[in-house]
Amino acid sequence: MVNITNDAWFCDSSELDQHLSIMVFRAIENRISIARAANTGISSFVTPNGKIYDYLTRDGKYKELDGVLCNKITYVNRENTWYTRNGDVFSISCLITLFLLILMTLRKKNFNLTFK
Repeated sequence: MVNITNDAWFCDSSELDQHLSIMVFRAIENRISIARAANTGISSFVTPNGKIYDYLTRDGKYKELDGVLCNKITYVNRENTWYTRNGDVFSISCLITLFLLILMTLRKKNFNLTFK
């Protein structure tokens, strides 16, 4: 997978590191390697287990650089993760369960107030 991003909005702030961290989580949850190309952010390569194995750097600086980063992407033929197959089914089911529990609680309170 390739992640092309325009991080120019954030200048030299912590959002650049946060965007890189989010991309690492995407690599882990989908078990895929990702190459990230950022115009002013952090360009890097990430393995399916989340290890950043290469990033663009010059004189100790790794943000807001221009340049070319070349490396190999590892392809691992694995079964898709549960999240890749089912998406947000788990989180939606948690929200529905929460809604039903709140509804049951409110209904029980109203029932108790009516018949006291």
